[in-house]
Amino acid sequence: MSIRFSSPTLKFSISGLRGHVPADLNPFNIPEFIEAFHKTVPAGKIAVAKDARESSDFIEKLVVATLISLGRDVIVLGMVSTPTIKAYVRLKKLAGGIMISASHNPLPYNAFKFIAKGGDFFSEELNQRWKQYLSVKNNDQSFTEKFGMEIKEDSAADLHLQHVLSVIQLNLSRKIKIVIDPV
Repeated sequence: MSIRFSSPTLKFSISGLRGHVPADLNPFNIPEFIEAFHKTVPAGKIAVAKDARESSDFIEKLVVATLISLGRDVIVLGMVSTPTIKAYVRLKKLAGGIMISASHNPLPYNAFKFIAKGGDFFSEELNQRWKQYLSVKNNDQSFTEKFGMEIKEDSAADLHLQHVLSVIQLNLSRKIKIVIDPV
């Protein structure tokens, strides 16, 4: 099955892509998106996280299985925020990360936010490279005889919080204002 780039609901952005499930994101084309990601980032471990959407569970399983079949070790963070996976990729010096989340977009959307080594979203250059790999019809997929491993990690949010606390000066003797990012 080929990717329907002409789909009005498949949107590419600086942070990745989003589309309707299953019209735009499905078991046939998700491996193609993920293989292009695999070819775009350097060798090394990849973090994968998700939001609470019902479709995120099956997408996470498919993403992890695809990366493992490509020889990548995958650190599965489970349900965490986008800032948490970005911080995890940076602090653990990983090759990259994939956040499965359509943020504020309504159902039936879901999305991939691609995170580069260093913990930032893909640059314009990395996005172009990813799209280039995606546009090339590749009959010799990168699957390998040496599979990667799945590593479950349930302390990513704690690591992120500890890092934030280590870089701020917290004076508990005065009132503090807290802002919550619901995305």
